[in-house]
Amino acid sequence: MFGRRGRIALGLYARTVADFRADVVGLQELDRRMVRTRWADMAARAANASSSHHQFGAAMREWDRGEYGNALVSRNELSAAQVARLPKVVRNSEPRCAVTADTVAAGTKWCVSTTHLSFYDNESDVQLAFLLDHLAEQGRPTVLMGDFNRRPEQVLPIATAGGWAVADTESTFPSWDPRARIDYVLVKGAEICSATSISTPISDHCAVVAELRPL
Repeated sequence: MFGRRGRIALGLYARTVADFRADVVGLQELDRRMVRTRWADMAARAANASSSHHQFGAAMREWDRGEYGNALVSRNELSAAQVARLPKVVRNSEPRCAVTADTVAAGTKWCVSTTHLSFYDNESDVQLAFLLDHLAEQGRPTVLMGDFNRRPEQVLPIATAGGWAVADTESTFPSWDPRARIDYVLVKGAEICSATSISTPISDHCAVVAELRPL
């Protein structure tokens, strides 16, 4: 994670994640033991700053001598964690993954997942459909969050057709002058009480923040 001027800002990153005081945070584009971020484990840094648990999933391994991927950070323990490789349609596209786990928030067991989809429309379309199907029948409140690289008119039809609710926010990219909405929180078996997008100093995307209540 880098500051807006391109400098490595690991301390600022960890503090910013902690300041959300969220039950669960989904993070994308994280480094783990890579040279460019001084061999830091960015998921662990964020978790330690907020005295939380974390689960990292590598989309790319042995890149810059480390790993690159997504992570969940949770106040409570994460269990039954899995990392799903997402389908590839474009031959030379970047590998993508989703990290999914169970956790407890406010006395309720939730399934939570975070992902970063391809920026190729024909590939992210397949990946989103795969994930919504993969998470469809969890039997408990379920949350899918992340950077979908897709516009609302591409996300909403497939989500609502599958019984998912989509948190309604403003545009999220770029964070200093948001003009496109490509970051989302989707829920099933839960009510979205409120949602907003917030610019932070650690990313070129706004953070999507949602308050949820189980049905």
